Amino acid sequence: MDELAKWFLGLFTTAEWRAFIWLILATLAAVQTLKLVWRYSPITGGGHGHVAILAAVSSMVLAYFIWPAGSGSWIIAGTVGGPASNLTFKLGFGLLKRYMPDLAATVNLDRREVWGLPPQGTPERRK
Repeated sequence: MDELAKWFLGLFTTAEWRAFIWLILATLAAVQTLKLVWRYSPITGGGHGHVAILAAVSSMVLAYFIWPAGSGSWIIAGTVGGPASNLTFKLGFGLLKRYMPDLAATVNLDRREVWGLPPQGTPERRK
């Protein structure tokens, strides 16, 4: 296992690992923001498949700007960054939802989880 960990850590330089972590964080923030904007827009959709596509596209665009110049291809980092941010979100949000459900509902702007059932006169979000 030690050799596998060394091989994995040797895939990137220290600067590239730092940029990759920033790429995942920026992709998480961009996708969460776009997901919430999409939720309140009149455009339908926004399911898991759409969010995965948003993550892939956002990661590619952000990798172009974040990846250090002259240290390898930003395309590889952008390709890996989308699925890595999805996995990070699923693991992190699952833990957050389990241990701090109120904070998880607030982060996801889920009013039903925070304040209970929909208030009188507020239509349901599902269509």
